[in-house]
Amino acid sequence: MCPNCGAWRAGEYCQDCGQRRTHPEHLTIVYFFKHLFGELTELDSKLFRTLRALLLIPGRLTTEYLADRKERYVAPVKLYLVISAIFFLLAWNAMLDISNFRQEMLANPSFQNIPLPQNVDQDIFFQSWFEKAGDYTAIARFASVIGLGLGLALLYLGMRRYFVEHLIFALHYYTFDFAFFSIFILLLKLLQAVSGVRAPTWIFNTGYLVLLWYSFVALRGVYRESIPATLLKSFALLVFDTVLSALGAMIAMGVAYGIVYVSFKH
Repeated sequence: MCPNCGAWRAGEYCQDCGQRRTHPEHLTIVYFFKHLFGELTELDSKLFRTLRALLLIPGRLTTEYLADRKERYVAPVKLYLVISAIFFLLAWNAMLDISNFRQEMLANPSFQNIPLPQNVDQDIFFQSWFEKAGDYTAIARFASVIGLGLGLALLYLGMRRYFVEHLIFALHYYTFDFAFFSIFILLLKLLQAVSGVRAPTWIFNTGYLVLLWYSFVALRGVYRESIPATLLKSFALLVFDTVLSALGAMIAMGVAYGIVYVSFKH
């Protein structure tokens, strides 16, 4: 019997869960470190292969996944969660600084009339608000995967693909978005730290041209349509992404405001 799942096991491996039979030599310190080294080497190889495909070969991860060649790469959801966590941990505040988001929001006259809890400094409240908004923006972006998948399903309605196929593409698209902008933003901050010159906002916006290029090449590789049709749909995809991002940011800001307001009031 398999100690892991309780199924009948006739050979070395369980036919249901795949767990290997344990032998006395598997409990030695030599085997432990040999197995650990093998696991780390396999993980490093899989991660490098995945990141290379994600950043340099648009659409490759999606086509490989849909072709049932999954084991060579990090799973789409796991990859998305790791890369998005890195983005919000390392690049989120830097992005707000480079894009002048905080300054523009605070300069907006409507923000000056937002109710604040009594005896709370405005700067402290806004700082807490923006920090909390980052947490909920991460949730909203993950929810946007479904929205982008629906947009792709509409764009390619005639192909009769499964909805999950569009979701996989959306996951890889957003993962590249997070990975690219993490690298791009941190490089801009590094150049600013070295040169002492603040990067103009328009430089940050050029990153969306890269996103447009990525979507075009990825869509062309996965859905195999003509260049004109793919070009139009890559623009439509960027519009979907922009609308979903703006809507998600608005919801995240609203939820964060309510939570921060209540926390300061009590």
